[in-house]
Amino acid sequence: MFFKKFMIFVPLALATACTSTSYEPQISSQAYRDAIIHTMIEIEECVEKRETGIINSHRKSAECGNAAIKRYVLPHAPYPYLVDNFMASRAEIATKVDRNEITFAQSQNMMAQERLNFISKEQYLLDRENKQDWDSERNNNTFRDFKCEPRRGHIKCSRW
Repeated sequence: MFFKKFMIFVPLALATACTSTSYEPQISSQAYRDAIIHTMIEIEECVEKRETGIINSHRKSAECGNAAIKRYVLPHAPYPYLVDNFMASRAEIATKVDRNEITFAQSQNMMAQERLNFISKEQYLLDRENKQDWDSERNNNTFRDFKCEPRRGHIKCSRW
């Protein structure tokens, strides 16, 4: 029930663990995982403040959560601009809820899509980085410099 109540405010990759998707994000470091846990705790406090009336709007609650994301997650994120875009989406969606342009249920669906977009973009960039690292290792391999091929009973090397 805790996660269903305010899924719109749950940050980044950890939110995926709370939804019914089969995609599990790969979080790059233990520090990043710890940062997400600290962020979730603070976001829970922001939501409780909104529910008890201390914070009077979804937008202010999203800003409270965004401050936690900036404090804990942003320093460890491999692609900070993706986190910034995610926080902007959270604030925009929360504003739409406050203006009654969308329902809270619709906002949860929109945030689920934003989380999936964020995670897929981050994962794509990490995979691309890993592939480039592998390609550069392969291209710098000394075996390529000394390419040897069997020729008529002996081995012919292009460089030696």
